[in-house]
Amino acid sequence: MIYFLIGEVELLEKNFVVINNNNIGYQIKISDATHNKILDLISSDRKKKIKFYTFMTIKDEIIFLYGFLSREELEIFNQLLSVSGIGPKAAMNILANITHENILSAIANENINLLSSVPGIGKKTAQRLILELKDKINKLDLNISADNKNFFEAQEALFSLGYSQSDIIKITTQIKNQNQNLTTEEIIKQALKLFAIKK
Repeated sequence: MIYFLIGEVELLEKNFVVINNNNIGYQIKISDATHNKILDLISSDRKKKIKFYTFMTIKDEIIFLYGFLSREELEIFNQLLSVSGIGPKAAMNILANITHENILSAIANENINLLSSVPGIGKKTAQRLILELKDKINKLDLNISADNKNFFEAQEALFSLGYSQSDIIKITTQIKNQNQNLTTEEIIKQALKLFAIKK
């Protein structure tokens, strides 16, 4: 089992990255969100070494690696896989559309609408996610800072106002890059201004 890999980005595509680790190229499946984070990480230094937490699975005698930039994302991925009917592809799809902090919050608060906003995840599957994971997530040793908590609370509020999850993540990430020390209310106000400009 490969728990993590550290290396330079040899090749970056939309759905996978190739990491050069001691002159061996490891192809790792990634989400769109991880792809964008990698672009940011290597924008100033193409040779920057990046650490990927990985999940390995074998299908039809082919080894697949799924990669994440944080241990927290890997833990959530593993928890999603424990839900009946959720495989690696569906778990990656969920993480591609909702941040791992928002997944935790949605499950804890039984937010079926947020979970079912993911393409391919209906309300029944969202209910099953909540039912099977609600007790488990409380036991996870995941460190989410107060600042991050404010941002995903703001994201949930914006989603309830009818904005799409992908647009919310883009806008709130833009705000976070400028100033991380904001209250939930301040984040929502700034986001609404940016959405108004976008229109």
